[in-house]
Amino acid sequence: MIVLPNGFNVFPEDIEIALRDAGIRESVVIETEPGRIEAVCLAPAGPLGGTAPSPDEIRASIAAAVKAANAVLGPNQRIAGWRLWPDSDFPRTHTLKVKRDPVRAWAKAGLPSGG
Repeated sequence: MIVLPNGFNVFPEDIEIALRDAGIRESVVIETEPGRIEAVCLAPAGPLGGTAPSPDEIRASIAAAVKAANAVLGPNQRIAGWRLWPDSDFPRTHTLKVKRDPVRAWAKAGLPSGG
C-alpha cells in the first residue's frame, strides 16, 4: 500500500489491474517520490513470426495505455509517469511474484522514465 502525503491510501494492485485492462501485459506501480506514483512496465511481446515493434511504437503504446488507465482511476490513483523495464521480465520470487524492492531501487536510481 502507498500512503500519499495527503493521507490517502493507494493500492498498487488496483492501478496495475487498470493498466492490464488498458493493454499493458505486466507492470509494477511504485511511489518514486512522496506523492508521485509511477508505473514500471514490461515491453509488449512482439507478434509471433512477425517483426518486433520499434522502440517508438512501444513507447507510444505504453503512453496510450497509461492515459487510458488514468481515465478510469481516481484522482489520487493517477499515474504521474512511467518507465520501461530494461529486461524481458521482472525479478521474481520462487512463487513467481514480482520482487518490488529491486524494481523500486532501479526506479529510484534515476534512470530515464518514459513519461
